[in-house]
Amino acid sequence: MSRKFGDRRDAKRIKMSGFDKILYFLKKKRSESEVYISRDIDVTNLVKYMEKKKKEDEKITYFHLFSMALAKVVYNNPYLNRFIIGGHKYQRNDVSISFVAKTEFSDDAEELMKVVKIAEDDDMNTLSLKIRNDVKKIRSNNSNGADNLVKILGCLPNFLMRIVVWFVKVLDNHDMLPKSLMDEVVYYSTWLLS
Repeated sequence: MSRKFGDRRDAKRIKMSGFDKILYFLKKKRSESEVYISRDIDVTNLVKYMEKKKKEDEKITYFHLFSMALAKVVYNNPYLNRFIIGGHKYQRNDVSISFVAKTEFSDDAEELMKVVKIAEDDDMNTLSLKIRNDVKKIRSNNSNGADNLVKILGCLPNFLMRIVVWFVKVLDNHDMLPKSLMDEVVYYSTWLLS
């Protein structure tokens, strides 16, 4: 994919409507723009599918199924994979999910964030394998780069934290954050599943 002037490494710049611009200036903070949806969905057929997969000894979980369903929704509705930053609107290059993975099966286990990219041609088996492999890596390493950075920054005094956060925002607005950090931070994913 060729990158044009105004594009970011993680997204392509698209035209912004007048309404989008007004909303951007009215709701500058991320917390003012979050969308939460509560919906009941009939999953009778999904339960039957899972029972069939268990009999076939597949390692697919409901989490894998919901992740795949959401990815397919985004691929069929690309508007859901857009964001606004620095007064410009962008279409993400990838569809990705982020989630919390525990380092072990216990209530007190450390929780680490993980981002998984989902290709358009991924199926249930490939996605399930990606998620299981990533969780396995987290459990064996007990860390990832983004979580390590958060731990370090969390120790800073408030006045220094304000400076660091301001600097990170400036870098982000100008697409200058390291790619390795963008690949692991949940705010650069399409969905955060919790």
